[in-house]
Amino acid sequence: MSQEVAPLHTRAFTLAFRAAQRALTRRSRLLRLVMHGYRRLVLNQAGLTPVRREVQTLLRLVQAWARGEYRAIPWRSLLYGVAALVYFVNPADLIPDVVVGLGLVDDVAVVAAVARMLQSDLERFRLWESTQKSTRRPPQPKK
Repeated sequence: MSQEVAPLHTRAFTLAFRAAQRALTRRSRLLRLVMHGYRRLVLNQAGLTPVRREVQTLLRLVQAWARGEYRAIPWRSLLYGVAALVYFVNPADLIPDVVVGLGLVDDVAVVAAVARMLQSDLERFRLWESTQKSTRRPPQPKK
């Protein structure tokens, strides 16, 4: 098993993957996941610096997909992206987020691994975004 995908072969990610499959059946679940993701991003800015751009892109992509605005992504890629976000927002993953200094390490590893897998899909989405006339601002979480 390569180090690149090792974080994806954990029980915690398998559970996130199953939750992602369920989330993809309901638009409201996806939009709620996006809101929780933005909130988590705001609350943990410093620890997420290495993957901040990828998390933001995944959040915008899932939001656009849930709204029916963007569908040019393979189902498998969308599923892995949603699973990474589920893992990211779940405070009780492989290393619980209450463990100061270490709680975000596994989140960063999972998001980085999925972002590498989906690199071309994320780039295509960013390109699509740049061509849109009106850019929607993502929902801002309440502090």
